[in-house]
Amino acid sequence: MKKNYSIKKTEKILRDLSASRHALAYLNSVQGASLSLKKEEIAKKRIRYLTRTIEALEHAVGLLDPIEQKIIRELYFDEGGSVEEICETCALERSSVYRYRARAIEKLAAAMYGG
Repeated sequence: MKKNYSIKKTEKILRDLSASRHALAYLNSVQGASLSLKKEEIAKKRIRYLTRTIEALEHAVGLLDPIEQKIIRELYFDEGGSVEEICETCALERSSVYRYRARAIEKLAAAMYGG
């Protein structure tokens, strides 16, 4: 997998994290309902994929430096975090926050996809 592709894929997973968690909760709630066998199998595969992806991402975030962790958690895990708030709480300039974020995403991509 090329480096740029893995970074873009990691960014997409981070952006879609909230939606993935909601989808996982929904699929878990409908599992066991009166679904056809085909839909039940599709739901199980999707649950496995979402669970593995979210767990891998959470584990990879744990490998980051404390500042990188804070930036990633504020921007992607805690909905509504803004760069300005991170600048204030971490005493960083805006450009430094973006630099830390880029470095953190590269590390996450390497942890999740190798490289």
